[in-house]
Amino acid sequence: MIRKALCIVCFLCLSIVAVARNGFLVAPTHLDLDCARPHTASFVVTNTGDQTIHIRISPECFTTGSASLKLGTDLFPKNAKRVCVSDYMLVSPRAVSLTPGAKRTVRISIRPPADLAPGGYRAHLLFSMLENANTYNQNAVGKDGRNMNMKLNVLFEMAVGIYCKKGEGDAKLTAKCLTNDNKLQISMRNTTPWRYKGKLELRKKGSDKIAQSLPIIILRQSQQVVPTDLTKKSKAQYIVKWLPKDGYKDKGEITC
Repeated sequence: MIRKALCIVCFLCLSIVAVARNGFLVAPTHLDLDCARPHTASFVVTNTGDQTIHIRISPECFTTGSASLKLGTDLFPKNAKRVCVSDYMLVSPRAVSLTPGAKRTVRISIRPPADLAPGGYRAHLLFSMLENANTYNQNAVGKDGRNMNMKLNVLFEMAVGIYCKKGEGDAKLTAKCLTNDNKLQISMRNTTPWRYKGKLELRKKGSDKIAQSLPIIILRQSQQVVPTDLTKKSKAQYIVKWLPKDGYKDKGEITC
């Protein structure tokens, strides 16, 4: 049995380290580019394990609702892959071999077409280790009462986010209050061709204390339901604000 562990380190810009016999790191963990002109960039791959590993590198397009991203749903599913620039990306080399502690530079070149419409675009650079990151042996009892020996091989992948925009524009969000199992949820909708990065702040009505703060990234032309830890009682009301980060501008609030 093989299990694949995919680490997306792009959207929240988190560093994810796998505790494994074999492993690697990639830096930087994301790129922000201008789609109005060609670009070249470099990544450094480091073998953090104790054995020689082989890594395959490939440009990928993960849609908003894919199992890899899980960032909501596309408002226009037929156009979901048109927001990717992976088809315009060249990678060199496409595979590397690394001894323990060794490093290797991987270069990319992106040449978007001149007629690309204004908006925000993305791609992912997927680093896939061909060796098992780790192997687990587990004993289990089958339905017939017999002992079984299960061998689990874990593969490791890391996807680096590459974002670019053409022109200038700002995302505009709308929000809606939802309830699931008495827990408050916030449905965030972005109909613009621009990505939004910020946070949600939730306070009880009449209180200055923040009940919960949540980071959010709402991709272009998408909808995302953000779960909270807050119990929604019949008379309880919350003020929900979305506030921008890193140069984004849109902000607003609703009462739930």
